[in-house]
Amino acid sequence: MTIRKKMAAWYSIFFLVLMILLAFIIFFTVRCFLYKDAENTMQTNAAKLLAAIEIEDNNVMLIDHTAASDCNFTVFTASGEICYDNTGWENLNYEPTKWDKIAEITIDGEDFLLLDTQIKDENMVVGHLRVILSTNLIERTMSSISILFILFISVSIIIVVMGSLSIAGAALKPIDRVTQTAQQISQLDLSKRIDVRGTDDEIGRLIKTFNEMLVNLESAFIREKQFSSDASHELRTPLSVITVHAEEALHGEKTIAEYREALEQIVFESKKMNKIITQLLTLTRGYENKLAVSKEKFNLRTVIYDVVNEMKDFADSFGVTVHYEQQDITIYADHMLITQMLINLINNACKYGKPGGVVTITTAVAESNITITVEDNGIGISEADLSHIFERFYRADKSHSGDGSGLGLSIVQWIAAAHSGNVLVTSMLGKGTSIKINIPYQI
Repeated sequence: MTIRKKMAAWYSIFFLVLMILLAFIIFFTVRCFLYKDAENTMQTNAAKLLAAIEIEDNNVMLIDHTAASDCNFTVFTASGEICYDNTGWENLNYEPTKWDKIAEITIDGEDFLLLDTQIKDENMVVGHLRVILSTNLIERTMSSISILFILFISVSIIIVVMGSLSIAGAALKPIDRVTQTAQQISQLDLSKRIDVRGTDDEIGRLIKTFNEMLVNLESAFIREKQFSSDASHELRTPLSVITVHAEEALHGEKTIAEYREALEQIVFESKKMNKIITQLLTLTRGYENKLAVSKEKFNLRTVIYDVVNEMKDFADSFGVTVHYEQQDITIYADHMLITQMLINLINNACKYGKPGGVVTITTAVAESNITITVEDNGIGISEADLSHIFERFYRADKSHSGDGSGLGLSIVQWIAAAHSGNVLVTSMLGKGTSIKINIPYQI
């Protein structure tokens, strides 16, 4: 059963139960009112008749036969003989069981209300009055009301069912649009969006959320396609170089020096490819939360000092001097990841520096953050490239790529994010670049 039909069924069942309950309440209220009104009328007529009766020598005489002309009654003597009767119902002549109380009896399938009242003369009972009312009119009225209720409820249910189906269909129409759009979406086309005009309710919010999810999926899919393409390209280049040098070494006689040169190039490209694969795995595991971040307290100055010393020869190969303004700061972070982040930052600063240039590393504690700044006076980054530098495999200046993979800053950004921090980059073309890493003092 569809949701539309389920909603219509629930609405109809609820309405049916409500109408039946209301009908029962109205039915019994009207029935009680009619019977109460009949009892009041009988008591009023009995009072009128008693006022029209005179006692003479213990004989009961009705002096005014029109005192209650609109009701049926019988006057009995003390011995039970009928002295006046306008009912014609001889079979109603029976001994009363209670006085001044309304009694209900059924005779020959017909229901009656009886009111028996004693006729007294100076506290002596000289007869009794019986007021009689058939309940046929009341019951016929209630039967007519019952039929009207049944007809009304039946027609109402039909209207409610049709209306519920129509309302439910209109309410669920946006969901049909979601279904149709979802059926049109494939991995080759994530550009479809659902129209949310005129839908400002829970379903509208669902559609907006679904559209936002599609935007994120499309962006992620585009990034992954680009990533796959770039990764294939980056790995194809060293593989091609290795293949070329290996084939050259196998063809014809070569000198030892030529063999050495070919092997050195193969080793160089193999290391480059291994580095790309290692960094790719690091990023992938990091973004999939499969790389554990093991935080501990350690002296940041010691880590930076060790990294600077380790990379001195590397910096010298580019004619760059790395200067560190030492300051004792205790940081709560992952020792290995912070080391990797510093290596990547210094590596980039040296590659894109100028011969004779300086890379300056400073640290500071401001409010609740520890800031690590790596600044160089190299070639700088253009505004057009600045927004892309954290994309995987992106290189602002292809001529300075060397053995780089284009993944260094992507890893830096992930490491900062893994420590609930952020990365801020400012740069001027031809004047240098400053990268600031802000990490919470302790989390």
